[in-house]
Amino acid sequence: MARYSYIMAATRKSKLLNIEFYLSAAETHGGDSEPEHEVGDLQGFLRAIWKLTSQEQRRAFATSPDVQMILAGALVDYEEELRNIRAD
Repeated sequence: MARYSYIMAATRKSKLLNIEFYLSAAETHGGDSEPEHEVGDLQGFLRAIWKLTSQEQRRAFATSPDVQMILAGALVDYEEELRNIRAD
């Protein structure tokens, strides 16, 4: 609950601190032009944030159940890589 309070406090200061702002911006761009622009914007945002994350944050992302569920749904072979990460 404390984490949620922190996020809410931060987003009151600026929409730029809320993930929904970026998702909406990408969706709007795709709706105003071509749907591929939404995907491209989301990829750009993900690449930008990836540059800012530490190795430990990347590990937490990769081992997140939410991320694993998406990878499984995408039929991506990731189980061996996941075992390697967890073994480190």
